[in-house]
This record gives sequence, C-alpha cells and structure tokens, in this order.
Amino acid sequence: MRQCTNDYKIQPIRKKIRQLCNITYGKHFPKDKFVDQWIGISMDEISRMKPARDKYINNVHPLIDLKMSRSDCLKWMSANAFPLPEKSACICCPFHDDKYWYFMKHNRPEEFADAVEFDKKITSDFLKRIPGIGEFIAGRISGKNLLHDAEMEIRYMEKNNPPLKIIVPGRIFRHEATDPKGCKKG
Repeated sequence: MRQCTNDYKIQPIRKKIRQLCNITYGKHFPKDKFVDQWIGISMDEISRMKPARDKYINNVHPLIDLKMSRSDCLKWMSANAFPLPEKSACICCPFHDDKYWYFMKHNRPEEFADAVEFDKKITSDFLKRIPGIGEFIAGRISGKNLLHDAEMEIRYMEKNNPPLKIIVPGRIFRHEATDPKGCKKG
C-alpha cells in the first residue's frame, strides 16, 4: 500500500468511523459493534480487494458482488441519466503524467494551485525531518520537488509553458535508449 493511501484515505476513514461510533482513540471497539464499509472496487481491480485490518470493519464490495467492470458502471450511469465521472485520482497524486499536469494547470487552475501548495508543504515537512541538515537543504532547494515521481516537477510547470526542457533529479537519461547510434554492440 502506498503511504499516501494510508495517510490520506485509510487513516482518516478509520478516524471518522471511530468518531461516528463514539469510540475514542485508544479504546477497544465493543465486540458486538461493527461497521460495513462499502468500497467501490470494480472487477477490473479485483486484485485490490482485501479484508479490513480492523476486526470491527467488514469490507463490502458491491461492484464485485454484481460482477461489474468500470465499463459496466459507466454504461449503467449513462442509462440512468447520471453524468459520467472521470477516472478518480487525488489532485496531488505523484503518478499523474505530464499531459495531466498541463491539463490541470490550464483547465483546473484552482486544483493545480492546491497540488502545488500540497507539494510545497509535503516537501518542506519531509526535509525538516532529516536530522541536522534538513532545514539547511529546505532553505536552499528553491522549490525543487523531491517526492513527486511525475516526469516533470509541477512547480516548474507552474511558471512555464510548453515546450518544457528540464532536468529532474532522480531520473536517468540513457542516450543509447533513444539513439541507435549511441549503443554499440560488442
């Protein structure tokens, strides 16, 4: 499981369940109390289906029970006059590709600004945890994104428009992979 899934989905949901059930943090759930947690995983994602890690939570997968794929869900929504949703993802997900960051910047500027702010905060918080040098580095990085794995840094894109030419730390450029003359056999 990704850390962001745990930190920004699983833990807040667990906290809310406890709050709704009036069970304070650190107290055990009564054995006679449980929660059915519905999870919208379709047949395309059946490998993600897992039991809950808490005994008081029973994960229910209604789309799996109905053997519905994402395509089946979209057909049902269309047939029942619901607007078709986009594929879901967190605004600040590091797995967005360059095209999506560009789309977000130009078509959803408020979401893009939220993603940039989140990135700045998470990078700053991460650097502060490095003993002895974190704050020194944080003050000299001048906006470099250390955690995102997208092919470009969203902060660079915040100030620039395509075509973009940047070097992202952590990536490896292999000339021989793109130029047949660059790789010699033997």
